[in-house]
Amino acid sequence: MLEKREFLEKIIFLDQKLEKKVLSGTNCFINKYVLLNTFEKNVKEGTMPFGTPEYWADPYEKLYYKREFYKPLFNFDVPEIRCLCMTKNNYKNEDAMWSVYRYGSTGSVVKVTYNFYELLKQFNSYCVKNHCTIYVGTIDYSYSQTQIDSFLNINFNEDNYNKFFPKEFTLNNYLKLLLIKRKQFVYENEIRLFIISDNNSFNNGQEKVPLNYDESNLISSILINPYPPQTEIKEQNKSYEKKNEEQAEEIKEKIHSFLNINNRKLQRCRLYESIEVRKITKERVNGLLRKYNYKCSICGNTQNLEIDRIIPKRLSQKDYINSFSIVCSMCNRKKGARFLKDKNQDF
Repeated sequence: MLEKREFLEKIIFLDQKLEKKVLSGTNCFINKYVLLNTFEKNVKEGTMPFGTPEYWADPYEKLYYKREFYKPLFNFDVPEIRCLCMTKNNYKNEDAMWSVYRYGSTGSVVKVTYNFYELLKQFNSYCVKNHCTIYVGTIDYSYSQTQIDSFLNINFNEDNYNKFFPKEFTLNNYLKLLLIKRKQFVYENEIRLFIISDNNSFNNGQEKVPLNYDESNLISSILINPYPPQTEIKEQNKSYEKKNEEQAEEIKEKIHSFLNINNRKLQRCRLYESIEVRKITKERVNGLLRKYNYKCSICGNTQNLEIDRIIPKRLSQKDYINSFSIVCSMCNRKKGARFLKDKNQDF
């Protein structure tokens, strides 16, 4: 862990659990949902853009951004920051995230999964050369709209006031205020990276941080936007799926035209598909591992992982892609041929 920390000297974690996970021996992945055309532009430029919080859509996530009271109340000078928003590798938010990025979009969307440590290592090199620091934090979705409004009102909730506005107000306190979103957005499962220049200035609304996308360990996978939910009419389903499969192949060819990446890392997201599985391939195993974040779906263990049928063979005559999960060997033996309706159900 200490050896890895040496390569992240300009990276400061605001979340100790996240820091421990990134610096541990296990792989830690982070996702970026992005329009294909935007991704192509970034790859060709060799950059990852950090934007200004002024463009955040939800007014409550920027409620405490650049407010005038910081100087008179806390003698704190608000720094210029640029931000990169990403999302944790959590299959539970998959449908919502695809829906958000498809909404109002006419182009294809891809989900790019990065090795978080390798990504931060490249960002760190830029920060060292350009006298910047990156702060990494996890969004806090614990509060309602009314609670967020009242943080600055000591008479409303003194504990919250002292938590977010201590007498010794620091940069970390300011950034943690920018890591608060309303409960309604919990599906995003977001992580934010704030970049701050030592001279407290940026040239424009975006800070384009150099990124070598061809680095072999940087990108773990690229998922192409999934099919919409299937209709009840099989003939329409078959025709529509064939069309989408052809489009997915075209997108793969396009990605290969601007990015040097192993074809096995390019996959069509099968979120809405129920395709019969006759053979468990290495590709399907890796897809399941990514889906369950390399953890046992029952107890969260990361060791001795195995594939398990969610619905036992005796209850289902056919196997589909979504019929399998990842479990550890101990849970698999305890579960046996039983069907767990809930992961918290006792064996």
